[in-house]
Amino acid sequence: MHRRRVSGFRCRVLPVAFMLSLACVAFAGRADASPLSEAVDHLLTAEDEFRPSDMAPLLCAGYHEISPVGDIDDRAQVLSFYAPENRSAVRLDRKILSDVSINGVPLVTEQLHYTLQDPAHAGRETTLIGTWVGQPEHGRMTICHAQFTIFHPSHK
Repeated sequence: MHRRRVSGFRCRVLPVAFMLSLACVAFAGRADASPLSEAVDHLLTAEDEFRPSDMAPLLCAGYHEISPVGDIDDRAQVLSFYAPENRSAVRLDRKILSDVSINGVPLVTEQLHYTLQDPAHAGRETTLIGTWVGQPEHGRMTICHAQFTIFHPSHK
């Protein structure tokens, strides 16, 4: 009886342990991630947690971003949008589409799938394509421009 209980335990626990180890590898980051990709990772984490103080050092003084509806927001507008009092529950799933440097200009493009989780909008989803342009500044990578476009479902 004891042997059967132990082997049943292993049959249930080992697959879970395996999946957790895969999840840890997935979140550990890519070994070949560029400095801009790492900066984007930090930025998206700070946005998700509504911490503009952690976002600020990642953004160039002249930072601007273009929203999916064509609004152009400067650095101050973006940072104020992510003030803690504006926080809402969102789950973000990401997929890197490209991480390149073109003529020395670093560019990262990702597919961003947002699922709203606050009670007023629970289950509402949207997918965007985000592109960030980086610039080395004072020995670290900063983000100087971002543009977001609605991802059309027929492109899956």
